[in-house]
Amino acid sequence: MLHNLFIVNKESGIPIGTIKLSEKGINEEEADLISTSIKAIQDFFKDLKFGELETFQFLERQIIIHKKANTLLILVCEKKINLDALYPKLELIAMMFDKTIDWFEWDGVISKYDELLESTKKILLEK
Repeated sequence: MLHNLFIVNKESGIPIGTIKLSEKGINEEEADLISTSIKAIQDFFKDLKFGELETFQFLERQIIIHKKANTLLILVCEKKINLDALYPKLELIAMMFDKTIDWFEWDGVISKYDELLESTKKILLEK
């Protein structure tokens, strides 16, 4: 089961959007804190020269981190999930955000990407 997808600017860590994918998903109030914390953890491991953090687990959930040129996707899901089916979807979503948002002139207004967020949710939830 998928719970949340956080879309974050890869360099700044600024959240672009949060998609709640299940009833067990993280509430909007906690989403920004969680997404920026995960970005900080990833940067910490990279700075220590351990390499890129791509996935980690806690309790019954796991975090999958997928990067593109300017977009960082952070997917919260159950441990027992078919990752092979998810990776092509995450790649497609990351490409959609990288091609849609002009990162050099982005004004910080997230609401103008509501349709893109809705398309993202449909892609992730389709079987």
